Amino acid sequence: MKIFNVKSNSTIYFLNVIEGAEEVNIKRLGNKFTYYPINIPSEARITLLYKKKIIKWGDKILNGRNRNGVYVFISMRNDNLFAVYGDRISLSENEDFPLHDIKHEI
Repeated sequence: MKIFNVKSNSTIYFLNVIEGAEEVNIKRLGNKFTYYPINIPSEARITLLYKKKIIKWGDKILNGRNRNGVYVFISMRNDNLFAVYGDRISLSENEDFPLHDIKHEI
């Protein structure tokens, strides 16, 4: 299974809809770890939704043209959306979580 890892000191952009209005809340990751895995199997069931060069959410524009795009993820548990610039993500292969085991858990 491919695991998306966010580098330390990265910014996470939570894409919210509050009372019908799109808003972005910003959270800065710490540096306790070098990488923070996003989509390891967990109750949150986070998955990549899409990748685009530019995302406009409310009055905020995330321009990823020179940053390997903007990745948008969703938590299948609560439908929360969040975005990370592509230059802050690395991919790894984790054989401890084969796809057939994940499909079985869902």
